[in-house]
Amino acid sequence: MVLPLKAQTASLTIEWDANNEEDLLGYRIYWGIIPKKYTESCWVSSLTKYKITGLKDGVRYFFAITAVDFWGNESVFSKEVSAVAGTAPLIPSVIELGNNYPNPFNPCTYIDFVVPERVFVTISVFNSLGQKIRTLENNIFEAGKYYTYWDGYDDKGQKVASGVYFYQLEARTQLFKKSMILVH
Repeated sequence: MVLPLKAQTASLTIEWDANNEEDLLGYRIYWGIIPKKYTESCWVSSLTKYKITGLKDGVRYFFAITAVDFWGNESVFSKEVSAVAGTAPLIPSVIELGNNYPNPFNPCTYIDFVVPERVFVTISVFNSLGQKIRTLENNIFEAGKYYTYWDGYDDKGQKVASGVYFYQLEARTQLFKKSMILVH
């Protein structure tokens, strides 16, 4: 499902766990509309919650945070998270598994899914022989639209070969399957 982009501006609030290092000076937030390609950043001192404004409504943004010490040393990026700026769309009354994007992909692809109510969701990746190679999600989700991603590695941390793979969402007694192509 593609959401129409709107011209108005929006905001998102980011919150993270505090770094307990004694020499912590503060944090820097990085964001952009392409995964791991951050075009914007801001210094937020020692805050652990920050509202970013001036974003485009309906656009997915990707975020990462770094910690900076008193000597100016900056940590590596935190785990990347993403969110769509603006008012949340209406939640459909059925479970939906979106198409992965991009497809074909290298090195990672994003998979959107929607749940209409609180439900336990499992999302797994299978090879062309039908063998499960990776579990992406295995958690309870509240009603809403979410995404997960696959980085081309199996559950053992091994990079998998180029080829056709299948991803599956299981929730309640429902099962949804789609295919994707990994190209190295």
